[in-house]
Amino acid sequence: MRYCRSVYGIVVVMGLCCLSSCSTQKNTALTRAYHATTTRYNIYYNGNLAFEEGLKAIDKANQDDFSRLIPLYPVSNHEAAQAASSQMDRTIEKCRKCIKLHSIKKKPKPDPKKRNDPKYQAFLNQREFNKYIADAWLLLGEAEFHKADFLGSIGTFSYIIREYDYDKNMVAQCQLWMARAYAEIGWMYEAEELLQKVNQDNLDRKKAWLYSAVTADIKLKSAQYKEAVPFLKLAVKEERKTQQTRYYYLLGQLYELQGDKTAASAMYKKVTNKNPNADMDFSARVKRMELSGDIIGLKKMAGQYKYREKLDYIYGSIGDIYLNKKDTSEALAWYQAAIDTIQQASLKKADILVRTADLYYDKGNYSSAQPCYAEAVNILSSEAPGYKRCAKRAEVLGELVAQQNVVTLQDSLQYLSTLPEEQQLEIVRQVIADLEKAEQEALARAEQEERNARQGGLQGVNTQNMLGGGGGNAEWYFYNPQLLRTGKQTFVQTWGNRTLEDNWRRISKVSLSSFEETDKDDSDSVQSDTVNASAVKETVDQKDPQFYLRQIPKTEEAIAASDMQIADALYAMILIYQNKLEDEVLAEETYREFRHRFPEDTRLLELYYRQYLSKLRTDDLLSAERYKALILAEFPDSEQAMIVNDPDYFERLSKMSQEQDSIYRVTYEAYKQGSFAAVKNNKTYVEKNYPFSPLMPKFLFLNAVAVAKTDGQEAFIEALRNMVNRYPTSDVGAMAKDMLAMMNQGMESQMGGSVNTLAQQRSATMALEESDSLSSAGFSAERRETSSVLLCFKADEPLLNKLLYQVALFNFSQFMIKDFDLKSFPVFRRSGLAAVQILGFESLDEAEWYCSLLANDTDLQTFFLKNKVQTVSITDSNEKLLYNPFTVEDYQEFLKMQTALN
Repeated sequence: MRYCRSVYGIVVVMGLCCLSSCSTQKNTALTRAYHATTTRYNIYYNGNLAFEEGLKAIDKANQDDFSRLIPLYPVSNHEAAQAASSQMDRTIEKCRKCIKLHSIKKKPKPDPKKRNDPKYQAFLNQREFNKYIADAWLLLGEAEFHKADFLGSIGTFSYIIREYDYDKNMVAQCQLWMARAYAEIGWMYEAEELLQKVNQDNLDRKKAWLYSAVTADIKLKSAQYKEAVPFLKLAVKEERKTQQTRYYYLLGQLYELQGDKTAASAMYKKVTNKNPNADMDFSARVKRMELSGDIIGLKKMAGQYKYREKLDYIYGSIGDIYLNKKDTSEALAWYQAAIDTIQQASLKKADILVRTADLYYDKGNYSSAQPCYAEAVNILSSEAPGYKRCAKRAEVLGELVAQQNVVTLQDSLQYLSTLPEEQQLEIVRQVIADLEKAEQEALARAEQEERNARQGGLQGVNTQNMLGGGGGNAEWYFYNPQLLRTGKQTFVQTWGNRTLEDNWRRISKVSLSSFEETDKDDSDSVQSDTVNASAVKETVDQKDPQFYLRQIPKTEEAIAASDMQIADALYAMILIYQNKLEDEVLAEETYREFRHRFPEDTRLLELYYRQYLSKLRTDDLLSAERYKALILAEFPDSEQAMIVNDPDYFERLSKMSQEQDSIYRVTYEAYKQGSFAAVKNNKTYVEKNYPFSPLMPKFLFLNAVAVAKTDGQEAFIEALRNMVNRYPTSDVGAMAKDMLAMMNQGMESQMGGSVNTLAQQRSATMALEESDSLSSAGFSAERRETSSVLLCFKADEPLLNKLLYQVALFNFSQFMIKDFDLKSFPVFRRSGLAAVQILGFESLDEAEWYCSLLANDTDLQTFFLKNKVQTVSITDSNEKLLYNPFTVEDYQEFLKMQTALN
């Protein structure tokens, strides 16, 4: 027994001696072997296991959209990378532990006998003597990369390159991983530049495929699809099995893009032979049938129970086959079947919607194309390819369809007005029956959705949709733009476009296919706060026949109003066809209908002229002459008649683009120098010679300001109104509208200390409360805060309108880009002063600069002196104190003290 204890003690002592001799502070063959073995088969091994588990988690979480080119690596779906965060964190932890516990930096004791051996000298000069620490560093960088921490991985790989600059294979591998990381964050220039620096010969034979794989990945992300193919073919031979399947599928997609159906089908067959996941297997089989035009095979698949949830994909593929055969009717039928099958918004549905919409659009069936574009836009993200095109078409076609609906509606109402009352009532009852049926269907769908939600463990609340659907990166509904667009579309479909107001449900604004209120004029938009209950009931009861019957025009005035709506809609449709859709055929067709139905409409002159120019552009001189004759016969005294009858007009028109710019520059310089007569003359010249110049609104605006300087306020207002009426949508037209509104505000303002609306009373009360809270602190000397300029005058002087006019004229003439708001100030307590406040200054220095510009304007200074107007620049916090307890005079004394102190 005593002997055994002695042996045990000796073993323990020897073990402790071995452990102490294996410290990382010693560099011997024994310590190197011990730490290398412990690193490789213990900590690094466990970290590598976690890394492999993480790769499998990413593969499982990744959801590929097989209707588009799939990414070469699943991690390119950055949301899928989140599924492996815990495994990658464990890998990173193990790698750091390896490095911390087993890194040997200390140099070994030199062997004098080998001082001339180059290999031995290279061994001595390395910085790390545990050969598996390099593998730990590389695994650390790869784990950060697959965690989607791409910038962090770039930093790690950069460190490895510096630390192991003597290991060419390690440097090359790290450069390739850095290039991949740059590509993942969209820095394609940096990725391509770094890829060019990689020396393929430095890579070990087992890692040579990595260069081909990374090159293919970068070229795919740069949309260099043809160039990526040879690199993919090289890399696929060495990749792991699951990744090989992706490579083959992607090669099939690339061959398909190049039109090589045989090679694409061969690649898809290899995919199915590799036993891929169910989605990829299904997609590869459908692709092969689609490439071979096997409609019968696809229809058989559609009849199989296991593919019941894939019918949209199958129907879409059948539609694609018919489309390739130029059979657009069959293609549209199958696309519509696919759309009806898809219950939830998806990218596949968006693709089919866009293809369907494009077919309708190309055929000129805009009313059918519009809802498809609109629904696709609500599904696609704003960064998706083709989003802008679809959004623009949805917007334009929405305008067109709205006008078409007006024509259809008013024609239907007028037709109903010719029928006996019994027949009118019968049609209305059918409309109500259709409405009730639609409500029942909508209710059934809602109940089904609720049942589906409850089956998923939810009590009537679809939190999956509210959180952005299934997937890794769920977002709350109001932070998800796609869900917001979908929700908005659903709301508009149900309720129509509603103003954000209280009790918005009480007044029916639903848009029906055959009925809509038409007897509304501008005065109806102003409603009293109290509404008779019976009137409200009459308005909203859509199941009451009287709701529809009273919309039918029965008097000559009502029919005339209906005709006016039709004329306006037809005119708008012509402009949309010509200017936005460039569909001259439908523009011509609609024009003929307009002329036939409304031969006395004065807008025919504009339409004649537009048709005249359109025919000249297409060299249809015979038609152009016909429209010219119509202009001269029906509108002989018009500007258009003068133009078409002037043989030199179009020669001058060709020079207009050059001459109008030079004339405008001269006119603007004349205005700045006060040569207002020259401004008016130049405006008259351009109006006579180039009446349709795109710069005409600016000439009219400069002329209006010149009129203000020479002819007074009334003439100025009249000139502005003329410009707004002629060019309401121009850029300076918006400025003119603001100016007119401000003039009207000044005329309507009541001088004195009273406030005449509840909103003004609340605003004044809040300002007083805020000033009370600030009054204890006194005025502040801070200059770097938003500020304003006050133009103060005696409150009993009727000066507000004139002062607003003078200051607005100064602002609009001096600042064509910078916008300053004007606001009338209430009477200050204790001082008896009122003021005009000019807002929009970012600091007190900017406000004082503006005051210096006011001081340099001779006309304004004369007006200020005559009416005793004081100019005060003040910060927002100090301005609030002028309500209570301080006055403008107190603030001016404060400024004097500050000046003295400085």
